[in-house]
Amino acid sequence: MGGVPIYARLSDAQREPNTLWAWSETTQHQSIGALYAQLGDTEKAEPALAHASGLCPASRPVAQAQIMMWHSLCRINDGDVTDGLGQAVEAVSVLPEERRTLLVRRSAVTILQTIPKQAHSLDAARELRTLTGMA
Repeated sequence: MGGVPIYARLSDAQREPNTLWAWSETTQHQSIGALYAQLGDTEKAEPALAHASGLCPASRPVAQAQIMMWHSLCRINDGDVTDGLGQAVEAVSVLPEERRTLLVRRSAVTILQTIPKQAHSLDAARELRTLTGMA
């Protein structure tokens, strides 16, 4: 990602967190990390996700869960399916049911579509489906 970072190019109004069209630095790094995680490029995903995690305030538990789920996808992509699924379950289970948004559920679908077929019978895979209403 050469040149001027995307976030630095935004106007002050676009960076204002209390506006409809805001784009926070956390969102920028989370989006980049999520994209690379879904592409299977853990080397590029992990630093972006770590940066997003460091910027994400405790007052945004859904965003924190999303970041953790993308980290779990990286683990799965790197071959650690059991720990990756466990991390995804942990990310979802800390959220009350009403905070398990469509975005959280969609991330779980992505994770479940990524794991090998034989891993779908693992307890953590079943629990992830149950927690996200896909059981």
